[in-house]
Amino acid sequence: MCPQLQLIYLQTTSPIVLLAEGYGTGLAALSLTELVNQGWQAFDHGHLLAASLHFVELGARSKVQGEAYFAEMAENGLQFLASELAQQQDCQPQNVTEEEDVEVTSENIFAPPAQTNAADPVDPVDPEIPLGTCRLEGQVHLREALFCHRRGQLTPALHHLETALSRFTSVQDLAGVGHSLSLLGQVYLAQGQAGRALAYCQAATAILSDLNTHPEQGPALQHLGLAHLQKGDFNQAKTALEAALTYFHQQGEILAEGTTLVYLGRVYLHQREFMFALACYEAALDSYLSLSSDQHPESLIAQVLGWIGRLYEDTGRSELAIAPYWDALKRYRDLGVWDKVRELFRRLGRLYETQERFTLALECYQQSLQGMTPATLPRLRS
Repeated sequence: MCPQLQLIYLQTTSPIVLLAEGYGTGLAALSLTELVNQGWQAFDHGHLLAASLHFVELGARSKVQGEAYFAEMAENGLQFLASELAQQQDCQPQNVTEEEDVEVTSENIFAPPAQTNAADPVDPVDPEIPLGTCRLEGQVHLREALFCHRRGQLTPALHHLETALSRFTSVQDLAGVGHSLSLLGQVYLAQGQAGRALAYCQAATAILSDLNTHPEQGPALQHLGLAHLQKGDFNQAKTALEAALTYFHQQGEILAEGTTLVYLGRVYLHQREFMFALACYEAALDSYLSLSSDQHPESLIAQVLGWIGRLYEDTGRSELAIAPYWDALKRYRDLGVWDKVRELFRRLGRLYETQERFTLALECYQQSLQGMTPATLPRLRS
């Protein structure tokens, strides 16, 4: 779970002390009580990021084991440490080199790191690697993790994220640590491990909240809400998603704002607050449609239209479901998503049948049974 660091050192008044070899096995072997004690011991020695990793592990395992007491200790510890880390970073002199400011672009992402000045500060994990190179390596591994995640390759994504976290931790890059933790939470969420996802997202939001407008703050809050939703903690899910919604709205991120509204609608559905769910879906649709036509997320628009129709149908207002179903069907037709087209024809057929509009119902049922192409799709009356 934690970064597979070969060496993590604590700086004390005595000579450098070895804290652990291989977090992947070291922390996993500790009991919950030992994680608490060693986490605060790391804090006392001044290595705050190492302490944070202990509390991340504590949070993940206590959630899985249902140990509410230790889960609360982990959350409180991470919030405290995030504040201390921010203060520590503010107080440190900034010896910025050109290497540290390198942006990862499509041109340089796979290029070898440039030569650095021999006087540059060094990475405590490997004295041969300058700080700027560590940070750049962390960015590269983050980018690789995103590619793997989008392709559904979750195990390689975890490997890249653990490596990125170790590199950012070694140079005390809070933004990189927070981003890595946030993405780890997303991957565990995709694996259905809500407890681990929750712990990582809580750690990420605790760190990123002190960095004000860091671009990963909104996604971390959004996925924290989804982790709570997976666990059935609907009120906490609502709180986190509302915070994410506020962030995206303030940043003018319309697409992310719309997606968060969809997630918030799901929370209201679980709570059987159907009017609020419908309001969220309609607001999400407005957000998507407010984008310029060449930026319209057509698949998302079709999905939301289908959900609006389903909500009308399930709440006994089937006459209102027909229009969004037809709109969604046409968009899926244009996208060539024929399984969705057939499903919507079945739903429309059922609705027309209940209205005793049997001719339209029969045509819809017939189309739902056929393999459809644009040439065979008729123009039915709605």
